[in-house]
Amino acid sequence: MSVMRRVLSAIGVSERRRQPRVQSPLLRIEIDGIRYRTRDWSLSGFRVGQCHAPLIPGDRVAGRVRLPGVAGDGEFVAEVVWRNDGGDVGMMIRELSPRTLVAMSGLGAN
Repeated sequence: MSVMRRVLSAIGVSERRRQPRVQSPLLRIEIDGIRYRTRDWSLSGFRVGQCHAPLIPGDRVAGRVRLPGVAGDGEFVAEVVWRNDGGDVGMMIRELSPRTLVAMSGLGAN
């Protein structure tokens, strides 16, 4: 159980996330020609650290996800859900190829 889940459980709050977060391996995300690494991700979205793009909640972005060590890189469309003062951005995946989804699910199982 992750630290966040233990804390939430201790105070009587359940996390509403449907997919577990994965912190390793990190994915590489490319948006508008700029490459980022995820801080964590799941099959439904990802958190990008220090995002330089001027994104705000509700924005839709298209990009490319690169998977480490496996075939399955692909294009994605995601919606910005939140952004913090440090520039981290949480995105919900709206479109992703089935091949990339299958490859990501294999990475998350490790």
